[in-house]
Amino acid sequence: MSNEIKPCPFCGDDESVYPSYEWPGSGKPYAIDCIRCGFDFTPRPGMDVIKMWNTRAGDKDVGVPNAVG
Repeated sequence: MSNEIKPCPFCGDDESVYPSYEWPGSGKPYAIDCIRCGFDFTPRPGMDVIKMWNTRAGDKDVGVPNAVG
């Protein structure tokens, strides 16, 4: 898995998107924030936040669990 984070799906900015960690060096982020448009993406605990953030409509073989059901 890549730790590269795609641009914000709402405003398209790629320089203002940052992962949030519970504490420095904790490993995996728990949220991703776009400073430009203010979007905060915080999925349920234990989910792969980078994989979910990077998933776009129309992606084939998404492999991300349904967050609604």
